[in-house]
Amino acid sequence: MRAEMRPSAAGLLLCLALLALPVRAEETLFPSLELEAAPHDLGAFRGEGFVLLQVLSPGGEVALLDVHSGKLHRFGETGHERGDPALLRTASGASIDHVVSFAVAGSQVVLATPFITLLYKQDGQFVAEKPLVLPGDICSTKGGAWAVSLGGTPYIEGKGFLGREEFSGLPPRIIELGTKLKLGRTGFEIEEEDRFISGSRAVGRTLSLAWSGDRLYAAELANYTVYELGRDLKLRATFRDPELELENDGKGAENSRREKEALRAIANVAGDAAKPEGRKPVGRVFSAFNDKQVIRDIAWHAPSNRLAILVQRDILETGPVLDLLDPTTGEVERFHLRVPDGAERQQPISQLVVGKSYLWLRARSASQGTWRIAHSDLIDGQRLTLPEVDLPAVEEEESIAQ
Repeated sequence: MRAEMRPSAAGLLLCLALLALPVRAEETLFPSLELEAAPHDLGAFRGEGFVLLQVLSPGGEVALLDVHSGKLHRFGETGHERGDPALLRTASGASIDHVVSFAVAGSQVVLATPFITLLYKQDGQFVAEKPLVLPGDICSTKGGAWAVSLGGTPYIEGKGFLGREEFSGLPPRIIELGTKLKLGRTGFEIEEEDRFISGSRAVGRTLSLAWSGDRLYAAELANYTVYELGRDLKLRATFRDPELELENDGKGAENSRREKEALRAIANVAGDAAKPEGRKPVGRVFSAFNDKQVIRDIAWHAPSNRLAILVQRDILETGPVLDLLDPTTGEVERFHLRVPDGAERQQPISQLVVGKSYLWLRARSASQGTWRIAHSDLIDGQRLTLPEVDLPAVEEEESIAQ
């Protein structure tokens, strides 16, 4: 007969004490979703360099831009490629050295490069260009307009702000480009006290953009800070989690060798911006900061009327995370994303777009594939409210489109 084991009084007290300890949100095991590899041609596609991801509306086709070759490929949601890829070139027919971001709306495609923004038709026909120093993310808004964040715009001693000659007053963080890329509204200027912040902090505040149909959302890459802007590019609301910040806590790239190299490259860009012969690829200006981001990408999730936020792996010590933010309340539904077979070992997933039936994700690396999540699977996530939510009452703004 086995001896009866009775817990000691000390053991019971220890168990009760452990149960009483507070549990941090990031240590909570929240629901997980396993990503599904994209099927057929889309799943098998591998480019030659970096590959950028977008969705074509209204049909929900998936678009992949192979930056190295300049080819724009189109796929149905079933994964089959549709037609021959369109070849995108500059006005002179030259290849494009580096693409920071691209967006698609209707029959038009916009590419943002470090020195110039280019407009095409989906078949590759060149339409217009707009010189612009170091643009960041770009998204279509309303009435044929495009919102562009200005990326990496620190004050450099002896050179001033990058691109400031185009604007009066403090440099805007977001600008509007209208028909044929004509400069429209500018807004969301940097704060006066931030005129002389360091280069890494300026780059860390570069914004990822998403358009909901009547609101523009902008998320800082190095901080869990999301802004809601009206149609006039005026700030309406702010959502923030101060525990998820890399800007000031020493985890960022402030003193790293890569950060210093990137700042030197930015300074060179500022000096060479007016010299066409001096322009050269500056991809490292942006890529040097990719390892230390909080928010990788955002997209408006129309099926749930929430903002989808892709959070950097390891920030919550659980791997990549998908948040669905309700901008009317500041409540978040959080999911842990599981990638089969260690597919994230080479480069983390950094792109997120919303299609007709699926949410699509992929890394920028051409050697990695595309993943998807069915909208119907985004249920029963962990619900939490962001610590800092500012929802000011404002009147309806005028349309962003001119």
